[in-house]
Amino acid sequence: EPLFRSTSPPLIEPLPREKNSYPIHATLEAPQFQFSHPDGIPLISGDQIIIPETVPSPAFPPVLSAPVDAASNSSSPSEPFASAASSRIATPVASDGPPNDDETDAAATAGVVVERKEKAKRKYDTFFSKSLHRFEDVGVDSESNVLTGDFLAACRQILPFIDVIGGTAFAPVKMDLNGNIAKLTKKYEANPNKFQTLQQIVNNELATNSCSAKNSATDALLWLKRGLEFIHSFLIEVVHGQPDLSVAAGNAYGRTLKRFHGWIVRGVFALAVKAVPYRKNFMKALGMPEGGSEEQVVHDAVSMANALGNILSAINLYYQKHNLDTAATA
Repeated sequence: EPLFRSTSPPLIEPLPREKNSYPIHATLEAPQFQFSHPDGIPLISGDQIIIPETVPSPAFPPVLSAPVDAASNSSSPSEPFASAASSRIATPVASDGPPNDDETDAAATAGVVVERKEKAKRKYDTFFSKSLHRFEDVGVDSESNVLTGDFLAACRQILPFIDVIGGTAFAPVKMDLNGNIAKLTKKYEANPNKFQTLQQIVNNELATNSCSAKNSATDALLWLKRGLEFIHSFLIEVVHGQPDLSVAAGNAYGRTLKRFHGWIVRGVFALAVKAVPYRKNFMKALGMPEGGSEEQVVHDAVSMANALGNILSAINLYYQKHNLDTAATA
């Protein structure tokens, strides 16, 4: 088994549409997703998202789940990381002797053909596909430890997404995310070898009894996680076709950050959601061409939401295990 795996799901075929299922908006090559809690508690009922009373507090973020094809997710045991892109490149069959020029040319040609086919499938580039560091590429090992460097790089790349959601109205949210990223980066860069994973950072502060200290990395990750849960929940609203993005932002806020805010901050956020753009303009800002279909944006958003959801689940499991995310920590 590889030491780390990518959080990106393999390419998958659509599932059959079931009666009363919650459809993804637009026609795309992705399954009909269902919300699920890591403990198996269903969070979908008809057309409404429900949070059962049996869900532990803090509630885990909804996860876009899909079947995994083990064959398409395999990688060589000698590779420390399984890249999300590695399964998309054709690898020539090994021969007994050294490759000759014809074999080398054939291998190169095969790679080019596959790359061209992948580009041909893409209708246009989007905000998500153009990101240099994506949540799909963040390493998570078999024990749900999350690679710090990969995670922080992906978090920095998602900051401009806040501008797309609401611009200056969401500036406080962006500043909060950026500040927590900076605190974690400072801790990580102090000793990258010691703090290869997010869990190692928090373990260090648990051992030194400094989790609750001012500007602790534990607190920074807690609030960064909560901000990312808002983005994740908002994306779920979008890919499931919510036409009014102000409603989508309000719903996402209600499921994630609201319970940690006082009435003043809640009032500020209630005004901020009114600045969320119309869905069409939002899609254009994410790369949809004039007169084009939002299909590619939705497809890439699904990929990003899947990966981010897996990472958030890993962090949530760890914080819940050590009782680091309760109402008392808000």
